[in-house]
Amino acid sequence: MRKKRIFIAIPIQKDLKKKIVEWGRRHKNLGVEWVAAKNLHLTLIPPWYVENIDEICDLLTQIGGNFSEFKINISRIESSPKVIWTPVENSIELLKLKEALERILTKKPEKRPFKPHITIAKLRQKRIFVNEKIRWKQKVDSIVLMQSHISRKGSDYEIIHQQFLEHIPRPGAQKHGHISHQAP
Repeated sequence: MRKKRIFIAIPIQKDLKKKIVEWGRRHKNLGVEWVAAKNLHLTLIPPWYVENIDEICDLLTQIGGNFSEFKINISRIESSPKVIWTPVENSIELLKLKEALERILTKKPEKRPFKPHITIAKLRQKRIFVNEKIRWKQKVDSIVLMQSHISRKGSDYEIIHQQFLEHIPRPGAQKHGHISHQAP
């Protein structure tokens, strides 16, 4: 069986994708390589190689039942030497979700600090300075297992499994409906 390059991410919802694409259209003269709307995501667990994706999907199902949806806030668009990106404000929910994923997937935390972000463009040769205030939000109601397909044209990402965040209260707590969701 051939190993697949996978990672765990928060999918970017339609409304936020639309805002990012519109921002890119207004700045099309920057001469950068824009990330396709379908490839926009916020990485929680960086890529690694596996043979059995089913095991990972089962672990994500366990995580999904322990977390409720939450919001992320984006207040800037910035550039670094290699990319244009939107730093995402750290929240307790986001950090707890990342830590729980690392624990259940037995992944060691990265040595560098976690800087949640969405890459929106890759810089080619020249350096570009971007530092713009914005006010974007997104509800985080799921996590996704994505497969990375790398070619000469760049990276393309495919959602293999989507797990909705549906905290199941313990007996005696306020009850909410629970429906199991998976991407086709």
